[in-house]
Amino acid sequence: MISAVDFESVLRQHLIDDDGVHALVGNKIFPLVIPQGTILPCITFQRLRSYPANTLSGASGLERVDLEIDAWGNEYAQTKDVAKAVRLAMPTSGPWAAHLRYDSDDYEYTGPYYRVLMRFNVWFLENAED
Repeated sequence: MISAVDFESVLRQHLIDDDGVHALVGNKIFPLVIPQGTILPCITFQRLRSYPANTLSGASGLERVDLEIDAWGNEYAQTKDVAKAVRLAMPTSGPWAAHLRYDSDDYEYTGPYYRVLMRFNVWFLENAED
């Protein structure tokens, strides 16, 4: 049984288990920040906010999560490949489903690193079997 507070661990494990994502980044999928010393490419994610879908009868068990997933790389093409793999890995049905709202390319001069920022709306059903 999973709950909304477990969403980040469910997401991380889902991405690690995906063959396309794993082939590009392995287990380098982190909440919020890239740990110092990490060799790119990698992925970061963060839950921006979540909204429980309550009814007049109480909690429905359904929650909408606003999610950001960032693909990071040393080269533009490498970063785009990671972003494509993430997009393909995100489920569209089941105990949770994701809808890509938008994505954008970025360049971090401090690295230097390339980044593809992806924002998703995720519908997550609590207490579903994972």
